[in-house]
Amino acid sequence: MKIKIFKTQNGIETLSLSQENQTFASDKGCINQPVDFRSLADLCHVNTWHDRCLSVKSKVIAGLGYDFLNDKIPKETLNLLKQPNKEYSFIEFTRRLQYDLELYGNAYIEVVYVGKSVAALYHLPARDVFVRKDRDGFWQMGSDGKSVFFENYNSTPNSQLPTPNSPRSLIHLKKYTVKSSYYGLPEWLGSVTAIGTHNQIAEFNLRYFANSAMPDLAIILEGGDLDEEAMDEMQAYLAQNIKGVVNAHKTIFIPVSQRDVKVRIEKLSDIKEGSFKLLKDLNRDEIISAHGVPPRLVSVVSSGTLGGGGEGLAQLATFMNVDVVPGQSFLESSLNNYFLEMFGIDPQIKFWEMEIMTYVEKINSYSIAVQSGILTVNEARKELGYAEIENNRDILSQLRSIRSMVDYDETRNS
Repeated sequence: MKIKIFKTQNGIETLSLSQENQTFASDKGCINQPVDFRSLADLCHVNTWHDRCLSVKSKVIAGLGYDFLNDKIPKETLNLLKQPNKEYSFIEFTRRLQYDLELYGNAYIEVVYVGKSVAALYHLPARDVFVRKDRDGFWQMGSDGKSVFFENYNSTPNSQLPTPNSPRSLIHLKKYTVKSSYYGLPEWLGSVTAIGTHNQIAEFNLRYFANSAMPDLAIILEGGDLDEEAMDEMQAYLAQNIKGVVNAHKTIFIPVSQRDVKVRIEKLSDIKEGSFKLLKDLNRDEIISAHGVPPRLVSVVSSGTLGGGGEGLAQLATFMNVDVVPGQSFLESSLNNYFLEMFGIDPQIKFWEMEIMTYVEKINSYSIAVQSGILTVNEARKELGYAEIENNRDILSQLRSIRSMVDYDETRNS
């Protein structure tokens, strides 16, 4: 896969815009995307760590589950929210939106009407959407040369129903960037060079193993000559048996019959499978860091940190506080506000948070809270999902009773 990545502008490497995109934007009266979103889409399929980070963030922020905290949502509206269209459920709908926000910094919701009523909601991929200069709509560039116009979703203030001027309307969600007031941009763009370099290393190694015609070792004869038959055999061997991965690490043997001939073994190639490993690891760490994802969530564990459970828990807590919770808050508030305009009721969407502590860690944490007097036994049981105990005694008294029974049994048995 060939990807157009780098273009130097004033000494800064950026994702260059294709001539096709620039022409389309100009013809449709749109503002150019700040970077080529098609190249961003290509990048997510050529780097394992980048792709994995995008998937993890979108799932943790908007793909684990949700609740509608408002229990007064009309049944028809509730059914539409749970299944916004015939193709996928609400959780898949929000996960796709979040994936686009992570990949492009932009996400679009297509609102489908029947009359003035909302009939369906779709995720529209952000890759080929362009914003009009006058902010009066959007154009989607189709891969088949066809293009589609969408008006802005709009509603009358304090009205319970939207008043669309077009059967095709879009809601635009975007991450803030100083580079554009029309589009958003993702936070990971600073790692584009690392992603490109990582991909080039992989391609270099692939081409080396596929095309290399150089053996690892050669046996050199000194003090003698090869006859014509031996020379022909050696040339045929090199042409047929050296190139390609299946012939890696083969050694050439050249038989001679002369006396006093010296044999010398010469190493010809020093490129091995582990070439560029340090650079690949550095690029990998930079990519993961740019996404803000704890390495353990993408199955990266350094040998020097094995067993560092405390450090891993701290990384997860930071990830939750810095990336996940703000991401959830942004998507929740955006959807709740738009749904309030559409349906006249706030569903109070609340996305589930990732559990960062194991069950044993939670038990220990609540046990300490109970013994310290911070929580009661029943409060701790409720937090852990257990029913309350009626007329429960103090937890320390219970523990002392159990301990005394154990001590009595041990004394009796001795």
